[in-house]
Amino acid sequence: MPPSKVSFQVRSKKRERAPLAGCFSTVNDVDDARWADKAQEELQHRSKRLTLEDARAKAARLQQEGCTLAEAGRFRAAMARWSEAAELEPQHAALFELLAQASMALGEDFRAIQFALHATQLAPTWGDGFLTLARSHLNFGELELAGKHMDTALALLGASKELVAERREVQELVEKQREVIAERAAREALERDADKLQVLSCVKHLFLRGQTKLDGSS
Repeated sequence: MPPSKVSFQVRSKKRERAPLAGCFSTVNDVDDARWADKAQEELQHRSKRLTLEDARAKAARLQQEGCTLAEAGRFRAAMARWSEAAELEPQHAALFELLAQASMALGEDFRAIQFALHATQLAPTWGDGFLTLARSHLNFGELELAGKHMDTALALLGASKELVAERREVQELVEKQREVIAERAAREALERDADKLQVLSCVKHLFLRGQTKLDGSS
């Protein structure tokens, strides 16, 4: 038995249109939200930009204050200003170079090396940074390293009379140091040889004394 025929009727119903005002109000709400978000982003960006500008201005002021203090011989106070400025602008190589100079003035040469080295790492093509690094090594007694960094400074800054003369002085110190080390090594070698001769002499005398006793007993 075939299935019974199913008939159905589609009733068309006229769809009511949404009020135009409602659609436009929804679009306006979305636009308002987007505009508010954009305005907020711009405000945050502007605030961040102003903060960076304020930080740069403060760092510049602290740097100048530090220079004034250093010129008056107040190196500790100057370093405090420059350290504070470096916290605001940690990529500012000149601040670390100034800290290195002040450290040298205070006789803290190893600390000066650390500051100057950091300055050259931040600005690897800045000749003044390498010059300060060379002088820091020189004061610390590391003459070979002083000469090496002095050569870099000369390559970056140019061979001025002052720098050439300073480099020559460093080289003379290096040569004197090498001579002193060589003389000391030779003297120590002679002393070791003298000690060996003395030991051999003692052994010889002991042997002869023992031989004499043996001859006498026989």
